[in-house]
Amino acid sequence: MDDRELDKMIKNALSTDFKPDLSLDEAILKKARERKMKKSNLMKKYLIVAIVAMFVIAGSVVAFAVWQHLTPHEVALASGDEKLAEAFKGPNSILVESTKIEAGYEVTLLGVVSGENLAESEFYTNGELASDRTYAVVAISNEDGTPMPDTSDEAYGQKQFFVSPLIQGLNPVVYNIITMNGGYLEMVKDGIMYRIIECDNIEPFADRNLYLCVSDTTFYHRNAYAYDEASGLITANESYEGLNLLFDLPLDKAKADETAAMKYLESLNSEPEVNSGESEAASNQMIPFDVLENITVEEVLKYWTFVAEEVVTVNEDGMIEYFRSTDQGSMGGSVMLEAIFNDGETGYSQRMSLGGNNQENHAVLFHRDDAGQITVFFYRQEFTQN
Repeated sequence: MDDRELDKMIKNALSTDFKPDLSLDEAILKKARERKMKKSNLMKKYLIVAIVAMFVIAGSVVAFAVWQHLTPHEVALASGDEKLAEAFKGPNSILVESTKIEAGYEVTLLGVVSGENLAESEFYTNGELASDRTYAVVAISNEDGTPMPDTSDEAYGQKQFFVSPLIQGLNPVVYNIITMNGGYLEMVKDGIMYRIIECDNIEPFADRNLYLCVSDTTFYHRNAYAYDEASGLITANESYEGLNLLFDLPLDKAKADETAAMKYLESLNSEPEVNSGESEAASNQMIPFDVLENITVEEVLKYWTFVAEEVVTVNEDGMIEYFRSTDQGSMGGSVMLEAIFNDGETGYSQRMSLGGNNQENHAVLFHRDDAGQITVFFYRQEFTQN
């Protein structure tokens, strides 16, 4: 029996209502890492170590397990955002640890937190600071235990994942992390990919069913999920061949606010209808993002409209930050240099950022010349008319 099978057996066997103090969990994790480092010459870094601790409480024996994942606090800390790391230890943080296995991947929703000014990194929309945000952390690993490609590996980025909150009653084709002014940071640790996603605060919708979708696509793909217009419920499409998981996103229902929810929807404009009698690309509605899923950098350069360019620098944490305001909104964000360029790679990166609103789609391209100078190029694709 290998470590992975043992790990799953222990997880299934143990059951308790006891929730240990977070500092105790961290102390055990720290000790586990120290022991793992001492034996590093005997272990591959992607092996899973299950640590079972026994405690006597009020005369009864309680067992619990500390698993292989980093905590949301540790993931945020590793990303360099100490403020967000503290938020994931605060009273508004909701720890989840919900795992699903599908299409060769094991995906775990680790936690979620919402609120004002929770992170050091800033996000702008329509030229204004968006400070009220929802953050969630997921871990993605290969089911067979082989490590996910490290960010420095050539294979990194070849397999794309789309992770987004979805809201009952809102068509996910239109309302997902992209249109909700979202973004993400990503890292790989011990063969496990961790992604911190962020978007506008969706707590006002907490009295509805809230979901977190994880699919093996670049954008939301309508074939991966089904939306029932009558009930507003969203479900995974069982006939979809690939990864299309759907987690419950457990936000505090006491934070629901119908007035704030309606005001937010108004700020995003009304939901466009899809003209089923025409192809999406020819419709006078916004081109859905899943139609753009396979677009290449070369196609953007050839067919989209150039907006602006900006020479950027890499900060001490290896992060590139960029921002450009337009008449229809803003294009901005931050990304790790190693996430878009392999060592020594020059020219246009094939990893770009795509987004949009009800009037245009936009793309952010990254270019590095032989001297190492990095330039960010902003392009737009206007609302298509009949």
